[in-house]
Order: sequence, then C-alpha cells, then structure tokens
Amino acid sequence: MSGPRATLSQRAVAALVAGLTALAVRLPEGLLFRAADLAGTAHYLIARRRRALARRNLRRVLRYLVANGPTTPQVLAGARGGRDLERLVRGVFQGHARYYLEVMRTARYTADHLAERLDLDDPDLVSAAFGAVRPGHGAIFVGLHFGAMELPVLYASHLYRLSVVAPMETIDNPALQAYYVTQRSRVGIRLIDPAGARQALTQALEDGAAVAIVGDRDLGGASRPVRFFGAEANLPVGPTLLTIQTGLPCWITGIRRTADGEYAARLYRLDAAAEGALDRTVPLRERVARLMAAQARAFERIVADAPEQWWSLLFPLWGEGAGR
Repeated sequence: MSGPRATLSQRAVAALVAGLTALAVRLPEGLLFRAADLAGTAHYLIARRRRALARRNLRRVLRYLVANGPTTPQVLAGARGGRDLERLVRGVFQGHARYYLEVMRTARYTADHLAERLDLDDPDLVSAAFGAVRPGHGAIFVGLHFGAMELPVLYASHLYRLSVVAPMETIDNPALQAYYVTQRSRVGIRLIDPAGARQALTQALEDGAAVAIVGDRDLGGASRPVRFFGAEANLPVGPTLLTIQTGLPCWITGIRRTADGEYAARLYRLDAAAEGALDRTVPLRERVARLMAAQARAFERIVADAPEQWWSLLFPLWGEGAGR
C-alpha cells in the first residue's frame, strides 16, 4: 500500500495519533469512555449539516423498523421524534467517537478480554463460522460501520488464530495510513488496497484466511442499487461477487455495545445457494441482485438492535450525494 511521501504536518498528525494511542491503552477505561462521549457530543453540537443528515437518515430507519419490525421501545420512542429522536442522533455521534477510541485501544483486546467482555447471541453459529476455516476453505465476513467494528476481526485473530485479510480505503495522510497498517498487522490483520483487491482476496480465501469486508456504504467502487430500509441505496457489489465466484460461506456480522466495555455479537449466514446465487443457469446480474437483497435484510436486522450505533448514518446513504 505504497503512496506519496508524507509532509511534515502529516507526520505530525500521525505522531499525535500514536501518542494518543499510547495514552488510551494506559488511562482508566471509564475516563476514556466519558472523554469519547464528550468528543462525540461536541461534534454533534458543531456539525450542523451532518447533524441534520444523521437525523434524516435515522428517522428513515426508525420509521421503517416500526412499520416492518423488528422493533424495540427505544425505536418506537425515537420514531415519534422530539427529544427521544434527538437523543439517538446524539448517540450516533458518540458511537462514532467510541469507535476511534476502540481503534486506539486495540492492543487491550486480548483473547481473555474478548472472552470475558463479548457475549455471543448464538455461540454455536459463531463456532461453525470460524471453526470451519482451514487451508483451501476460507470464509467471507461482511460487516457494517456499526458498533465496535474492530472486534470481529480481533475475535477471529485472537480466539481462533485465523489469518485475517481486509481491504482498507486509502486515507489522505500517508504517515497515518502507514501507522494504521502497522497497528493492524500487530494483531494479525493484513490490510490490502481495495483497488484490484479481488485477486488478493481470492488467494487469501484459498490459503484459508478469513476475509473481512465492510459493505454498508458505497465508497466509490463498484456498487449497485438495492432496497435498504425501504428505499434504494447503492451498496458495494464486491462481497456478493466474491461469494458467487468462490462459493465459500459468507457471514454477516455486527457487534453492538451493551454497556461500557461490554459487547454482544450477532451473526447471520448469507446462504448463497438458498438465494439461487450459485445457479449458473440464472443470469449473473439476477444472482447478484438476489444475494445483495438478502445481505441488505441481514444488515437491517443487525441495525435494528441499536440504530444509534450505526455511524454510517453520518453520511449520505439514500438520494442525492449518496456514496460521497
């Protein structure tokens, strides 16, 4: 993942992030959670346009869930608007800030820490997903910008000792990019450039790796429209094409925060055969559409548990500007 040389200011930013990371693994956990929430609240207060976008996106999600389920008392209250909706909007910003804190505290998420702090909604399904990965038989894990997005790959790496390969979009600061790549490699995650990633991901699956892809937002690559929370949104087509090409298991995963430092994992198998996506007598375009629709439904079920933890709501998802 080579690129242009970093400027002095970019190197300074990367050094600052490295310093904050060093503090984050040493300071008391409770203090850090409060600091992240304050940072998220500050972002909520000053980012007027993004706040309005998050409110509009979240309202769509809540109303869809009320009409179609599943739902919770929190979703019902937020769908009515007012303070309950605004509390959830603020929660989106706070959850986004907590994600960055979790990135900085990656070194603290050891196997013992994850085993103690992470509850599995379906332990047998998790064992089936990770336990079946072996040379010649990798697996595809598709996640969202939701909750503790780092933890699924750390779980695979630490508890199952799997090699994890994941595309990572290139950021504008080369020094910061190099820092993140180094940080991830220390916990067993190999990052690759999304450009031309199909061949590298296919090889990784043949080698018996777990391939981790984030698939809930169009980041400028190949995408196609799919019904998502009741309206068309452009979602990346890469995970679906990789599943159809390899015929390997594809799992949809999300880890939500249940309390400070406590998490719960949800996992769904995306059954390509049941969706008719592996039937070569059916045109590829139709097979892709079927599987992407099933993927979107699984995303909806994950988000339904805690909509305010889905921080893709801070970005355009539907209508004008989506994908930017």
